[in-house]
Amino acid sequence: MSEAGIGIRSVTTAELRHELRGLLVPHLAQELARREPGHCMRMTDLDTELMVELTTALHGAGCGAQVHVLGTKDQADGTVTITSTKLVELRNPAADGTQRQPLLVFVPAELRTSAEDSFGIATFQDYPAADVYPQLLRSLIDRLPNTVRPLVEIIFLTMDQQDRSWPFADDLARCRYVLTILVNKASPELVGVSLYELGLIPDFRLHEDQASLPQKLLRNRRSVETLTYESGSERARVLSPGLELADGEHRHALMAYVVRHGLEDPRRWTRGIALDRQHWPLSFDQWIFTSGLIATSICVQVTNLEIPEVPEQVNRKDLQELAGQQVLAVGSPNAKFSVSFSTEPAANRITGFGKFLIELVSLVDGSVAKAKIKAGGKNRKATVQFKDVHRYGLAEGYYRIRVRALGADNEPLLLVDEHGSPIPASSNDQSAQKGINESDAFYVIEDEAPELPSTQKKVPIVASLEHARLDIAFSAIRSKHEPVTVLLIGAKWEA
Repeated sequence: MSEAGIGIRSVTTAELRHELRGLLVPHLAQELARREPGHCMRMTDLDTELMVELTTALHGAGCGAQVHVLGTKDQADGTVTITSTKLVELRNPAADGTQRQPLLVFVPAELRTSAEDSFGIATFQDYPAADVYPQLLRSLIDRLPNTVRPLVEIIFLTMDQQDRSWPFADDLARCRYVLTILVNKASPELVGVSLYELGLIPDFRLHEDQASLPQKLLRNRRSVETLTYESGSERARVLSPGLELADGEHRHALMAYVVRHGLEDPRRWTRGIALDRQHWPLSFDQWIFTSGLIATSICVQVTNLEIPEVPEQVNRKDLQELAGQQVLAVGSPNAKFSVSFSTEPAANRITGFGKFLIELVSLVDGSVAKAKIKAGGKNRKATVQFKDVHRYGLAEGYYRIRVRALGADNEPLLLVDEHGSPIPASSNDQSAQKGINESDAFYVIEDEAPELPSTQKKVPIVASLEHARLDIAFSAIRSKHEPVTVLLIGAKWEA
């Protein structure tokens, strides 16, 4: 076991509060400075001690606003903590009718229910604390060294791709995870050791092979899921066939450990493995499975969407705003289209591959309007037809095609780009960058459109920019043009 794990410590609540305070004080001071007199705001879902620290800091920041923490009569000091009676007074205009300075009140969790009636959103703007953690997470990730940041981003991308969100890896847990790496000198080894903050088993060697990192992480998660959600005692869960532990001695040691520590909260029992040297042999890099490490990633790229494009000059006025875009008219009984995609590797080379799921997704509400299934095989290219589109009940708006790969157990396989890095989870936002497993957005109209020229939106796949230049140069020669006329006027990444 590596000696780098010696001395690792967990992040303290005080350290997390310090980071949140550094982020929130200037942000809230700016918010209060731009508010008009009489404006009232409230914040909940923060640690009470942090609320007190923020109030004191904002008083010292001289933002000219009223900032207090709501408390009981026994807690109130009149400066930082005030009673509900005093809060009502500060919310209302002064005796001469003038509006008071903007007011921000922090409401502790234990007082939230009693405060709802008097200080509800009708009079107090709710400033959600949940928005704070994504901001803090981004700032913490930016502080990671270049040797560590890509590994952390791969971990988060891998977890975000799964259909079932992992409840132990919310934004707060991710902040604690990244902060744990930072306070322990941010060595690459800490990427795997600190996984207990995400409810996963520490892995001292996770950083050694970036290509296999997503597969190891997903196997880790499935193991914790088995131990957490399977029925039966701690012993029975360790012996579960779903865990697939091959080493009897290791299984016995794990059983003894979980009997002592319980399996109710993964973040609790996995933490002990990282922080106590005597439990390092239980780290995930020491686990041996009967099935080995099954490949669970695939590169899927949509290469063509056979939907007509509206020409620049079109007679119908309702289509003029859609000029240059692909439009699918679903009013005709003959309405249909096709989508083509390629994969690397071929499906038959992936152990445990199940099927491809081709989804027609609305970009209005994110719903799946139609889904088709295609079996895998030895071919890396496939085309799927969508027929009888008029029966789908599509409403007017933007849609796109999304292709996913599922395992034999219907669990989604990890989608990666051509370099083997996980791609971001799919977004239903039309303006968001699409994944390579998604088509361009196209517009659906409910009536029968005039005949439009068929266009193929093929994505040329070349090894490099120089390959593309040479390919165009040869095309120029075949067309009896001079190849020297092929000039690069710009380059950009294709989303």
